[in-house]
Formats: sequence, C-alpha cells, structure tokens
Amino acid sequence: MRAMVYSSPLELQMREVDPPRPGPGEVLIRVDSVGVCGSELEGFASQSPRRKPPLIMGHEFSGIIAELGEGVEKFDIGDPVYVNPIEFCGKCDSCRRGEFPTCPNRILMSMDRAGAYADLVTAPAHRTYKFPAGLPMRAGAFVEPTAVAVRAVRLGCWNALPSYVLVFGAGTIGILCAQVAKALGKPKVMIVDTRDDRLEFARLFVDLAANSRCGDLRQTVRDFTDGAGFDLAIDAVGVSQTRAEAVAACRPGGTAVWCGIHSADTSLDGRDVVLAEKVVRGTYCYMDADFQKAADLLAAGEIEVESWTHHFPLEAAAEQFLALTRGETDYVKAVLHPG
Repeated sequence: MRAMVYSSPLELQMREVDPPRPGPGEVLIRVDSVGVCGSELEGFASQSPRRKPPLIMGHEFSGIIAELGEGVEKFDIGDPVYVNPIEFCGKCDSCRRGEFPTCPNRILMSMDRAGAYADLVTAPAHRTYKFPAGLPMRAGAFVEPTAVAVRAVRLGCWNALPSYVLVFGAGTIGILCAQVAKALGKPKVMIVDTRDDRLEFARLFVDLAANSRCGDLRQTVRDFTDGAGFDLAIDAVGVSQTRAEAVAACRPGGTAVWCGIHSADTSLDGRDVVLAEKVVRGTYCYMDADFQKAADLLAAGEIEVESWTHHFPLEAAAEQFLALTRGETDYVKAVLHPG
C-alpha cells in the first residue's frame, strides 16, 4: 500500500509499505479523509520529541471498514467509521479517578502507533465508531479536533454557561472553539489573531474578529464586554503572551483555559489571579463524552468546516506540510484523501 512517511525533519516521502493486518480486537480501515493537525506540523518540523522518524502520522480520520480482526462483531465490512485515536490504560491513578486525559500511559495514533496518512490503517475496535446519521464522510476527519474544542469549552463552563467568550488563535482549534461555544451556550464570542486572512474565515462564526496588532486589545476587550471582562477566555495559540492575555481578559471569577503548547514558559500577574479569584485550566486532549459530543454537533450541522478547509490527495501532503509550516496558505485546514 501507499503511505506518506515522515522520514526526516521537514521531509515526507510517499513509500510502498506492507499493508497492516488487524490483530485481535482491531479493525482494518481504508482511509477516506485525514486531517493535518498542528501537532503533526510540529513533528514535521522536529519540534515534537515523541514523533520520531520514520513514522506514518495522521490521527484525525475517517474511512471504511476493510477487514475485521479476531473477536470483532459490532462492524460489517463496508461500514463507514471514524476513530478516537487515543487509548488510555484504564489502570493508572489518573484512569481510576476518571481523569483519563492525564493518563501517563496513553497511546496516540500517529505518535505511538502508525497513523492514517496511508491507504490502510488498523485501529482498536473499541475506539472505532459507526457514522451517525447526518455526518458526511469528510466531516469524520473533524471529530477529533472538535472534541479538543468541546473539552476546552466545557472546562470553562464548570460553574455556569458563559455570556462572553474570548478565543486566542483563529486556527483550526480556535475556530472550532468559537463554534462549539456558540453551539453549547449561545454566548457573544470574540476571536483574536495576528493574521487577517484567518480572521476573515473566523468572522463567519463570531461576533467580533480582532487583529491584536491593530489597536489596543485590552480596550477592545473592555468595550466588547461593557467593561466586565470575559467569563471564559481560551488560548488556542500556546505562547506566553496569549496565555497571559487570556488570563488578563477574564472577569473576576472568570476562567482561562489553555489548550496550546507551543512554548513552556508563561509569566502571569499573580495578584490579578489571586485577588480576582480567576481560574486557570490546562487541557491536553478530551474525555470520551467530549468525543461523542463532537460527533453529535457535526452530525447536527452545528459545526461548519468546509468554508475554511481545502482538500488534497495524499500525494500532495509533502507540499502542503511545507506550505502550512511556512504560513503560505490561503486556507486554515488541510484534509488529505488517500483514495
């Protein structure tokens, strides 16, 4: 079969490799659609230590059941499916507490096992789901990133549905966070980025799209919220400045959720956090309930993805990875199609 292999930093190669066979409890899937995730772009640029070449990446995907492993009975050959690419051990302290996203033994497709930048991929049957009515095959590649957004928004709704939501970053996760917030609670949403082209896409889903390089951002925050500040501010960028600005933009008692990890260091105004009793939450992935909620929102048409997405054949992956890494695209999200 064909596979797009991450062979060395900034290099993907189309190779002929042996097709995988499903083991007990696994399914073999013929890949239809697979998204390009920002974390895989970091791996491509050698900035993700756990993604070591040679590696087949790709963890946001959908496809058709091609073969069943021993003991798998809930699927038929030809079923359209999408996959939760994360497995938790179920045995560690985190899992026993029900805090699955912090499982230290989690296994992620495209990192710890082969991913879906290929004609065929195997996946655990218990992490594979039949398509709900209304979910297009292409949209199956968006269930996983939408689950990230669902988790981020839900963490910010721990005490009440927010009236004002701020999102830093008009990339895939940021745009999805804005749409999920609207779908779950109908708040007023503002999104911030430094790229006008991305803000044009995001403008379809928010009440205000603002370029942080133009004007006084903190004054814009005050004006948008009538001086109150945001109930929830989500940082989907992951650098020190946007994390700090997310916290600063929160009202007293508000919540900042960080879901980007592009840098480690962050400096905060400790007095602001303490005296205003602000909450800062981090999130790395999602719960199973978030994953299923994401599928439901996509199937119901609550999340729109096509206007800011471009589709390419698998053989275009190397070119698109370079363009996305360099910021040379006129779209936000790339989805690859091996078929």
